Amino acid sequence: MRIGLVSDIHCNVEGLRAALAQLGELDLLLCAGDIVLQYRFSDDVIALLRARGAVAIQGNHDKIILSPHGEAVRRSGQGAPGHWEWLAQLPHQRRLEVDGWRLLLAHGAPWDEPRSLHCEYVYAADSGRLAQIARCDAELVVLGHTHFPMLRRHGDTLIINPGSCGEARDQDRLTCGLVDTTAEVAVLYRLDAGHEGEVLEEMPLPEPWAAVAS
Repeated sequence: MRIGLVSDIHCNVEGLRAALAQLGELDLLLCAGDIVLQYRFSDDVIALLRARGAVAIQGNHDKIILSPHGEAVRRSGQGAPGHWEWLAQLPHQRRLEVDGWRLLLAHGAPWDEPRSLHCEYVYAADSGRLAQIARCDAELVVLGHTHFPMLRRHGDTLIINPGSCGEARDQDRLTCGLVDTTAEVAVLYRLDAGHEGEVLEEMPLPEPWAAVAS
């Protein structure tokens, strides 16, 4: 099973298209939030995510634009009503089981308060937070928010951040990720200005829960 990972699109439909082109044929597309900006909406991004059947969550920008702080944007006429409704019904986290692996999808930290408009940043050097994430009963934890790609193994948990395919902060390069349960590997890709991807990092998947449980 090929699972594409995107996050922090921030209304950049060209960046999302580049990521999808790099990822190729997918069985599942996951989006870790920040689909729009707190002050701007994108019909194009949401239409593309919906067309690809993306399983998505809200990030802090999505929550802000849907909150009283985003009233001016909502009243401006930006966005089709159906796309606003789609964004509003997204949860703040998701738990999935994919080919025997338990997967947790969150935007910031898994323990963020769902009603808060703020999310906690989790970076590769945050050993304490990574250890806490490893106690979340999931072999695969997919995060966003930092805009920095990350693959970190902590115990039996692989923590993945695909970075941002919309607003680069890592050497001004957009990034995305892939989990391949058949090859049992997670891969991060970096996209150059011509949208030709290169492998940034890859790491074997941990043992699936289904195999351990049996």
